[in-house]
Amino acid sequence: MNKIDKIANFLNSKSKKCLAINGSWGIGKTYLWKQVEKEITLNFDNKKVIYVDLFGKENYKQILEEIVFKLYGTYNNTSKIATNTITNFVEKLSCGFININPDSIFSFLKKEDFKNIIVCFDNVERRSDKLSLKEILGLVNLLKEDKECNVVMIFHIDELEEQNNNLTANNKEEAKQGNSENWYQTYKEKVIDYEINIDDNSEVAKNIISNKIECDKEIQNIIFECYQNSCNNNLRLLLRFIEHIIYFNKECFMKIKKEDYSNEIFFGGLKMYYDILLNHIKKYYSYNTNENQSRTILKNILKIFVI
Repeated sequence: MNKIDKIANFLNSKSKKCLAINGSWGIGKTYLWKQVEKEITLNFDNKKVIYVDLFGKENYKQILEEIVFKLYGTYNNTSKIATNTITNFVEKLSCGFININPDSIFSFLKKEDFKNIIVCFDNVERRSDKLSLKEILGLVNLLKEDKECNVVMIFHIDELEEQNNNLTANNKEEAKQGNSENWYQTYKEKVIDYEINIDDNSEVAKNIISNKIECDKEIQNIIFECYQNSCNNNLRLLLRFIEHIIYFNKECFMKIKKEDYSNEIFFGGLKMYYDILLNHIKKYYSYNTNENQSRTILKNILKIFVI
């Protein structure tokens, strides 16, 4: 049984559990979760996933609001959660007549309403500075213990630690209360039941390359080697790299490709150009090179290859 199946089966068979997925940016945490979500959707008809991206969220009420209305939408025709009061609230809100405190609606929801629900919080470390990790962990615990549903948290612990290091030293009490790593270490025993650390995504990278690029295995291996050497396990960078390679192969490589190209010199030259292309892509996304500069860079590379 692979990792995706194990996670899906765990979330299907257990209740009142919190699963944490930790790993560096771009390593494939969200990619893994989307595969798990797909597995759950296909094989467990009774399970529903509510996905909440915490990127930029400023307070827990924004999170509650998203959970409540995604839950209501999911069970619009079949669930018994919508009392007349809640139904009226939702109808008025949809027409823009009133603003509703999500706490009010959330308080109406019972644990039965969250039966077979999995709530996933992604990008925990990318929330607004106004929203503390303590509040998020408190909400996770509330969902687990009061609503009795499963929760998944996706984050990069190193970034949480860096956020802690960047807190102002002038206000020690604020730093103490806002210490992300401190809160995580303090409450994870109570809140988090299992933790998955992703430190290698080689198989995922190989699958992405083989699925997105139509070329011989030798060429795919060269692309994967470039990824391993220069991308630091960042799948987002790999996807950008693939976009350019597809164009590069179409405009240059495929035009001079021969039936028999087993020559090691040819493959060595191809890898050299892929490396150059990848380095410019990294520079573009790291240093905000403008679009015209990026186009010029690509044109120059294409000219060199044709020559």
